[in-house]
Amino acid sequence: MPLIKLAKADIQLGKPLEHAIYTETKQLLLQRGQIINSIELLAKVRQMGAFREEEVERPQGLLMSSKPPASAPRADIEAAEARAGRDDVPFPSLRKGVEAFQLSALTDDEASNAPFRVTYLGVMKDVSIMVTPLTGFPVDALYDGQELSAKMFSGRHIYEFRTFVQRVCTQPFEYLHLHYPSLVREIPVRQHVRVEADVPAKLLSNGLQPQLFDVKLSDISLIGAGATSSAAVFEVGERVKMSFKLRSGGWDRPVLLTTIIRNKREDDGLCRYGLEFVSMPHESRSTIRNYLFETVTQTVIPA
Repeated sequence: MPLIKLAKADIQLGKPLEHAIYTETKQLLLQRGQIINSIELLAKVRQMGAFREEEVERPQGLLMSSKPPASAPRADIEAAEARAGRDDVPFPSLRKGVEAFQLSALTDDEASNAPFRVTYLGVMKDVSIMVTPLTGFPVDALYDGQELSAKMFSGRHIYEFRTFVQRVCTQPFEYLHLHYPSLVREIPVRQHVRVEADVPAKLLSNGLQPQLFDVKLSDISLIGAGATSSAAVFEVGERVKMSFKLRSGGWDRPVLLTTIIRNKREDDGLCRYGLEFVSMPHESRSTIRNYLFETVTQTVIPA
């Protein structure tokens, strides 16, 4: 039976698929009724081209098909899940997306346990979590059954759990099936995570002759920061440019953004500013997000 090419409107984020989706070579990508939960996976499926058949036998799928085979670590991990604590909750729906997701191997070799970043693609409920390592990570360094520690940052919570690799896939792109945990540890955080800092920064004044002034960031979040300076030249409501560097992934990374002075207070010869971030490039936002995640989870993720 010939394949029928699907339009983009037939594949939408967060809605059950009306048809099983195949590649042009009749390889099953997604089962009927499956829900695509991530923009990254949606983009990959659309980029590869999506087709459907009216009546087909369902072959072994590439992305979300039959249940991945069980592996040896399952008994240990499920036994640990049975000993649930008061902070343990069912795996979350992740409706607000995943700000950051990291994995690290559970071995006796510290060099092999360095955490690495992955992008969340979606889940087969009660079966597996799908993730794809970020560019540059050698996916063939992982193997079926490998035990992993996982940490996710989503909404107002950080989630921690143990899992293991159910399947390593390299086609049509590199991704992993991870064991779907029945319970995860939930750690509440503020609506906008704010961490203490001691980061030198520069503010650029407005006017015909802009000048740079040194400030020190005392705390930082994705939406703003607290700063102190000996210069009291900035006024509440003023929009200024700011630059600084944050340690992320083992490197000092530049951050450039535009901020508004939301409050100002002079104390003991210093001026204390409350800053709201109003505009920043994607790279700067990513650096701040990773800095916050690494600080809160007390890990350094090599980039």
